Amino acid sequence: MKVDIGPYTDDGERSVTVLIHDYDTWSLDHSLGLVALPMLKQLKKTKHGSPLVDLEDCPPHLAFEGKATHEHNQLDLFASEEHDNLVWENMHAKWDWVLDEMIFAFEHICGDNEDWDSGLWKIDVDEWPRPRLRITTGDRIQNGLRLFGKYYRGLWD
Repeated sequence: MKVDIGPYTDDGERSVTVLIHDYDTWSLDHSLGLVALPMLKQLKKTKHGSPLVDLEDCPPHLAFEGKATHEHNQLDLFASEEHDNLVWENMHAKWDWVLDEMIFAFEHICGDNEDWDSGLWKIDVDEWPRPRLRITTGDRIQNGLRLFGKYYRGLWD
């Protein structure tokens, strides 16, 4: 695979050349991940904003607990400057969490994570007959890929 995407010009165009070999599609999930992973990492470092993230896609600690009826880009809808800042911080924290989940998924698909087994195992403590080890990786990887698809249009800077 060879991909060359040039910068945007003044007229909004850019040069794009994509060469795909047969072997690039043998494990297409891995091939695409090799491109997506560094781009997601760069986006997280350089982003200038955050799209809206649905509350059902976030862990409970990121649920907004204020009185705002609209979590969107109009600051005048909120009660105070302090409230505005809280809403914006929460919005960015939710997007950072979603990006982290996407990055986790692609790191595990592409093997670009030195601590590949970090967060993969969980101990379920059952009273009977003994605690058991459960693999949680698949669920988290699948969720990261689900979020990638759902928020694909939010991958902008």
